[in-house]
Amino acid sequence: MAATVRTRRMAAVCCVHRANVAKSNRWLMEKDLQTLAVDLDFPTSNHEGR
Repeated sequence: MAATVRTRRMAAVCCVHRANVAKSNRWLMEKDLQTLAVDLDFPTSNHEGR
């Protein structure tokens, strides 16, 4: 019985960890898409400024 409880607890922790990773990954992807959109909006001004 103790083993099943332990594995269930570990599985729950794994699920929570996976959800947090997915959330942070989605946030990073949205950030990358925003910067990409900015680069696509002003490609010439960015390169001409430098």
